[in-house]
Amino acid sequence: MKTPEQNLWERIKNNMTAYPDIHMERNENIVGNGFPDTIAIVGGIVTFLELKQVPDFPAREKSIVIGNDKGLSQDQKNWHLNWTQYSGRVATLVGVDSYFYFLVSARYSDRINEFNRRDLAYYSMACGKQSLFWPRLANSLRMLEWNDPQ
Repeated sequence: MKTPEQNLWERIKNNMTAYPDIHMERNENIVGNGFPDTIAIVGGIVTFLELKQVPDFPAREKSIVIGNDKGLSQDQKNWHLNWTQYSGRVATLVGVDSYFYFLVSARYSDRINEFNRRDLAYYSMACGKQSLFWPRLANSLRMLEWNDPQ
Protein backbone atom coordinates (compact mmCIF):
# COMPACT_ATOMS: atom_id res chain seq x y z
CA MET A 1 0.00 0.00 0.00
CA LYS A 2 1.28 3.45 -0.90
CA THR A 3 1.99 6.10 1.72
CA PRO A 4 0.11 9.41 1.56
CA GLU A 5 3.28 11.11 0.27
CA GLN A 6 3.65 8.49 -2.48
CA ASN A 7 0.06 9.20 -3.57
CA LEU A 8 0.86 12.93 -3.55
CA TRP A 9 3.91 12.25 -5.71
CA GLU A 10 1.74 10.33 -8.21
CA ARG A 11 -0.59 13.34 -8.51
CA ILE A 12 2.37 15.70 -8.97
CA LYS A 13 3.98 13.45 -11.58
CA ASN A 14 0.73 13.02 -13.53
CA ASN A 15 -0.12 16.72 -13.54
CA MET A 16 3.36 18.07 -14.23
CA THR A 17 3.62 16.19 -17.55
CA ALA A 18 1.84 19.24 -19.00
CA TYR A 19 5.07 21.19 -18.37
CA PRO A 20 7.83 19.50 -20.42
CA ASP A 21 10.43 22.15 -19.47
CA ILE A 22 10.27 20.95 -15.85
CA HIS A 23 11.90 17.66 -14.87
CA MET A 24 11.00 16.18 -11.49
CA GLU A 25 12.21 13.05 -9.73
CA ARG A 26 11.26 11.44 -6.45
CA ASN A 27 14.06 10.22 -4.25
CA GLU A 28 13.53 7.74 -1.44
CA ASN A 29 15.88 9.35 1.09
CA ILE A 30 18.90 7.41 -0.08
CA VAL A 31 21.15 10.36 0.70
CA GLY A 32 20.61 10.98 4.39
CA ASN A 33 18.30 12.11 7.16
CA GLY A 34 16.29 15.19 6.30
CA PHE A 35 16.99 15.08 2.55
CA PRO A 36 13.86 16.16 0.61
CA ASP A 37 11.60 13.73 -1.26
CA THR A 38 11.60 15.39 -4.66
CA ILE A 39 14.01 17.24 -6.93
CA ALA A 40 12.85 19.58 -9.68
CA ILE A 41 14.97 21.23 -12.35
CA VAL A 42 14.02 23.85 -14.89
CA GLY A 43 16.42 26.02 -16.87
CA GLY A 44 19.33 24.73 -14.80
CA ILE A 45 17.74 25.81 -11.51
CA VAL A 46 17.35 23.01 -8.98
CA THR A 47 14.62 23.08 -6.35
CA PHE A 48 14.19 20.48 -3.60
CA LEU A 49 10.65 19.73 -2.42
CA GLU A 50 9.58 17.96 0.74
CA LEU A 51 6.14 16.39 0.32
CA LYS A 52 3.61 16.34 3.13
CA GLN A 53 0.09 14.99 2.81
CA VAL A 54 -2.80 15.32 5.25
CA PRO A 55 -6.24 13.70 4.87
CA ASP A 56 -8.30 16.90 5.18
CA PHE A 57 -8.48 20.34 6.75
CA PRO A 58 -9.42 20.33 10.44
CA ALA A 59 -13.02 21.28 11.24
CA ARG A 60 -11.98 24.56 12.87
CA GLU A 61 -10.27 27.12 10.66
CA LYS A 62 -7.76 28.09 13.36
CA SER A 63 -6.71 24.48 14.10
CA ILE A 64 -3.28 23.22 13.04
CA VAL A 65 -3.33 21.53 9.61
CA ILE A 66 -0.14 19.41 9.58
CA GLY A 67 1.06 19.04 13.17
CA ASN A 68 4.25 17.44 14.42
CA ASP A 69 3.13 13.86 13.74
CA LYS A 70 2.71 14.42 9.97
CA GLY A 71 4.90 17.51 9.62
CA LEU A 72 8.57 18.18 9.11
CA SER A 73 10.94 16.27 11.38
CA GLN A 74 13.75 18.13 13.12
CA ASP A 75 16.22 16.60 10.62
CA GLN A 76 14.11 17.92 7.72
CA LYS A 77 13.85 21.39 9.29
CA ASN A 78 17.61 21.47 9.83
CA TRP A 79 18.31 20.36 6.23
CA HIS A 80 15.96 23.03 4.84
CA LEU A 81 17.37 25.82 6.96
CA ASN A 82 20.97 24.78 6.28
CA TRP A 83 20.38 24.55 2.52
CA THR A 84 18.85 28.03 2.38
CA GLN A 85 21.88 29.50 4.18
CA TYR A 86 23.77 28.75 0.96
CA SER A 87 21.02 30.25 -1.24
CA GLY A 88 19.66 26.82 -2.12
CA ARG A 89 16.02 26.46 -3.09
CA VAL A 90 13.86 24.18 -1.00
CA ALA A 91 10.18 24.20 -0.13
CA THR A 92 7.48 22.03 1.39
CA LEU A 93 4.58 21.00 -0.83
CA VAL A 94 1.55 20.24 1.33
CA GLY A 95 -1.36 18.29 -0.11
CA VAL A 96 -4.71 18.38 1.66
CA ASP A 97 -6.91 15.48 0.60
CA SER A 98 -6.42 15.29 -3.17
CA TYR A 99 -7.81 18.69 -4.01
CA PHE A 100 -5.84 21.48 -2.32
CA TYR A 101 -2.11 22.24 -2.38
CA PHE A 102 0.33 24.71 -0.82
CA LEU A 103 3.97 25.41 -1.73
CA VAL A 104 5.75 26.93 1.29
CA SER A 105 9.33 28.22 1.25
CA ALA A 106 11.90 26.66 3.58
CA ARG A 107 12.08 30.05 5.23
CA TYR A 108 9.07 28.84 7.25
CA SER A 109 10.24 25.27 7.88
CA ASP A 110 10.63 25.88 11.60
CA ARG A 111 6.96 26.97 11.86
CA ILE A 112 5.04 25.10 9.14
CA ASN A 113 3.98 22.25 11.44
CA GLU A 114 1.96 24.77 13.50
CA PHE A 115 0.30 26.56 10.58
CA ASN A 116 -3.48 26.68 10.37
CA ARG A 117 -5.30 26.89 7.05
CA ARG A 118 -5.04 30.68 6.86
CA ASP A 119 -1.29 30.59 7.66
CA LEU A 120 -0.68 28.02 4.92
CA ALA A 121 -2.43 30.20 2.36
CA TYR A 122 -0.74 33.38 3.56
CA TYR A 123 2.81 32.02 3.57
CA SER A 124 2.49 29.98 0.37
CA MET A 125 4.38 30.87 -2.78
CA ALA A 126 1.69 28.99 -4.69
CA CYS A 127 -1.58 27.51 -3.53
CA GLY A 128 -4.86 26.41 -4.99
CA LYS A 129 -7.31 23.71 -5.82
CA GLN A 130 -6.32 20.85 -8.09
CA SER A 131 -6.59 22.40 -11.57
CA LEU A 132 -5.44 25.86 -10.47
CA PHE A 133 -2.41 24.71 -8.49
CA TRP A 134 -0.32 22.96 -11.17
CA PRO A 135 0.32 26.03 -13.37
CA ARG A 136 1.11 28.02 -10.20
CA LEU A 137 3.62 25.37 -9.13
CA ALA A 138 5.18 25.39 -12.60
CA ASN A 139 5.49 29.19 -12.54
CA SER A 140 7.05 29.11 -9.07
CA LEU A 141 9.63 26.56 -10.18
CA ARG A 142 10.48 28.68 -13.25
CA MET A 143 11.16 31.86 -11.27
CA LEU A 144 14.82 32.82 -11.17
CA GLU A 145 14.47 34.28 -7.69
CA TRP A 146 11.99 33.35 -5.03
CA ASN A 147 10.33 36.24 -3.28
CA ASP A 148 8.70 35.10 -0.09
CA PRO A 149 5.34 36.59 0.87
CA GLN A 150 6.95 38.09 4.00
